[in-house]
Amino acid sequence: MVKKGKMLKRLVPVLILAFIFILIGCNKNDDDVTLIKQLLDDSHYTQESTTAVTDDSSSTPSQEKYPDSILSWVRWVRRIERPVTRHIDVIVNGDSAVATITALLTGTPPNYGFFVKNLTDTTRIYKRTISDSTRRQVKLYKSANGWRIVAITVCNMNTVNGYAPITINEIKAEVPNRSYVFRLTDPAKFITKESLPTFLPNDTIQVTVTISVAGDSAWAFLHRGIGGIRIRRPFSKTGTNTFTRTWIVPEEAVTPPVVRHSAFDIIGWQTLYGDSTATYCSRAWGLPYIIKRTTDTIPE
Repeated sequence: MVKKGKMLKRLVPVLILAFIFILIGCNKNDDDVTLIKQLLDDSHYTQESTTAVTDDSSSTPSQEKYPDSILSWVRWVRRIERPVTRHIDVIVNGDSAVATITALLTGTPPNYGFFVKNLTDTTRIYKRTISDSTRRQVKLYKSANGWRIVAITVCNMNTVNGYAPITINEIKAEVPNRSYVFRLTDPAKFITKESLPTFLPNDTIQVTVTISVAGDSAWAFLHRGIGGIRIRRPFSKTGTNTFTRTWIVPEEAVTPPVVRHSAFDIIGWQTLYGDSTATYCSRAWGLPYIIKRTTDTIPE
């Protein structure tokens, strides 16, 4: 039999080597996580501005007159508190990784929040507190040139403990003259950059949103980010829970190829038209879109 002392002498170098390998592995993993977080902060597809595409950065309700008769007199803006703190959790498995990006978009009156003027009192601005959680996941892979994004989900924005939970059942974007259709029904679905909504510089797009709301009705709005400027337009209601509008790409005056950001924003009826006792409730899907010519490559 081998004596205990000799066994310990043999085991010590093995244990030291194992400990060194563990340290090296941990350091490598930490380096990968740092690189991935930096990529997600820098990428046009996932950077911080993508979580705030529904922010109007103003506390003065818009004076725009919506053509739809039901929305003929409501003015509102949403102003969130900045900077937005994003939490990025990364799980690395060899040369692949999944990152989960979460954030809380808050707005506390009097300086921040949801500001609305409506028919309840056309001279008064009602101020409602915002508390929206956001979540997006990202798949990545590691090549010889470093980490790259493979696919993303929508940025799923939802009011925390909203008075009337809102569900987006489907968003659809169609360009009829070239038989192009983008359709999404699941906010957890991973979408590659090749599968993101992709439009030509001269496209006219028909957008349809289908929703369901528990305990209230709601209205849909479309946000687009254009060079740091937010454009918001209401949809027209074409069914009990269906909204449509036309999106004209030439209005954006882009130099393709370019990545832009959109949000399909659903706001509770009481949020829009309630009095001072009403609270805020919304649901939104934020999604990048690409404008490019047929000869252009998709931006990295």
